[in-house]
Amino acid sequence: EYTVAFVADGVIVETVAYTADNTSVAEPAVPAKTGYIGQWEEYTLVGGDRTVEAIYTPIAYELTLECVGDYGQLKGSGSYAYGGKVTITAESYPVYDFTGWYSGDSLVSQDASYSFTMPAENTVYEARYSLRKDLEPFSFIAGKDYCIITGVTDTLVTELVVPDCVTEIKDMAFINCQSLISLTLPIADQTIGNYFSTNNIPSSLKTIILSEGLTYIAPSAFANLSRITDIYLPSSLTRIGKGAFTGCSALQNIHISDLASFCAIYIEQGALLSGGKNLFLGGTLVTDLVVPEGVVSLGNGFNVYDNLTSVVMPDSVLNIGDNAFYACEYLNNVVLSKNLVAIGGSAFRQCTRLN
Repeated sequence: EYTVAFVADGVIVETVAYTADNTSVAEPAVPAKTGYIGQWEEYTLVGGDRTVEAIYTPIAYELTLECVGDYGQLKGSGSYAYGGKVTITAESYPVYDFTGWYSGDSLVSQDASYSFTMPAENTVYEARYSLRKDLEPFSFIAGKDYCIITGVTDTLVTELVVPDCVTEIKDMAFINCQSLISLTLPIADQTIGNYFSTNNIPSSLKTIILSEGLTYIAPSAFANLSRITDIYLPSSLTRIGKGAFTGCSALQNIHISDLASFCAIYIEQGALLSGGKNLFLGGTLVTDLVVPEGVVSLGNGFNVYDNLTSVVMPDSVLNIGDNAFYACEYLNNVVLSKNLVAIGGSAFRQCTRLN
């Protein structure tokens, strides 16, 4: 007589006897194990004691992802084996912020990309979203790849920061904001300048702030905004289109935060300013310009500044662009780079105090 030991996860479930003449045995039930289907391994009794192991296979459960409304795209739903690693992702459309994954009314995670171990049950997670806080001052229409500003919710507002998700601003969107003084613009739409005309900007607006990341201002972008007095240029800006500020007769002050990047800026066919004006670096009026070490070329961003009286260039400067200091009539002292290779046309033209 021999024995067969039925073992599950290292524990003997039952030991059954058999003989060489009678190999038929009554198998015990495979112990239940959460998340698994169990069965005994295949075996043949040919004499001698024997151990038979239970084999457990993970059960596949369904993971369902839901969202009440069209706020974004959800990834990760499907069938997963119990105990397997699962990652779900909620991608938000531009005007919404993801707020969390929920199971019923219970918050599971606030991470848009959430990883977990698949439980032993079919599971439903709901993605919830909220409107971006920075869009609250605006009325708009939006979809998965656009956001169009149509107006504002408070016409008495004095400052507006247009969020970076905005792709278009409708004509007359700000016209009733007669207390608006400062407007910060995004870079989402590369034709940013086409938003603006004298019919779209309230007469109260004096300051325009352009966001970091913008590299190019389109031709005629802000043409004829005759009441604008201050413009803030980002350090990412490399080029200004022809006539971008033509007709901005009140524009007095250009504000920059990074001198090295401004040194390389190029302005297409004409000065940034139409007459003698002021350049501010980090809030300080530039009178004595010291070009940062490492700058190789000077563009034409310094022309027609009233208060520029001196320029000192490091020996890293090799080129001075056309019209670089054109009509800086109070410029009276320039220290050139020892390694200068080229000076562009009209670089110092009408610098009448320069000896």
